Amino acid sequence: MRLSLIIGFALFAQVAYSQKVLTMSNDHKYTYYEVVVDDAGLAKDSLLQRARTFLEKKNPKDLKITVAEKDTLGAKGLFIIDKTILVASHPSGQVTYQFTFNAKDGRYRFWLTDFVYTPYNRDRYGNFVPKTNFGQPLENIPSKLKSLEWKAILTATAAKAKEMGDEFKGFMEAKQVPSGTSVTPKVVLKADW
Repeated sequence: MRLSLIIGFALFAQVAYSQKVLTMSNDHKYTYYEVVVDDAGLAKDSLLQRARTFLEKKNPKDLKITVAEKDTLGAKGLFIIDKTILVASHPSGQVTYQFTFNAKDGRYRFWLTDFVYTPYNRDRYGNFVPKTNFGQPLENIPSKLKSLEWKAILTATAAKAKEMGDEFKGFMEAKQVPSGTSVTPKVVLKADW
């Protein structure tokens, strides 16, 4: 009895965590949304340049720029969802998403939306590959039998979205060093070495 209560509470906590991070937007899609007011008061152009640098430095397989306008950047991204059984883990599927960035002077906002899950299967060589070319949006719960697995996928997606958001904010807040200027090390020559 206690074990079932503990497991039930753990599952409820995971679902509550994922719903706190991923909110439902007006068009009934899960969205991870953040607005950041910059302390340094950077101009819109420098914020856009930092966001573009972040998107270009990421692996193009994971995040690829699709829209570049005067104050908006858009990219398509990909998360790999892992399934862990005891100690071993393997990818259970992938979640594609749409990343959007807007900037104004001294502040910016970004959001991840349009999450689509595609399950993985093992091929004849032992590699995990997408089961089909078509995924299922996270808003569509497949059936009551698979609802527990779907909640785990939703929780993992929320954790990956938060991790991506924290990494992006950390990059935007970091002090940028211009790539054109490099400091040459001073060499001191001595007669005895």
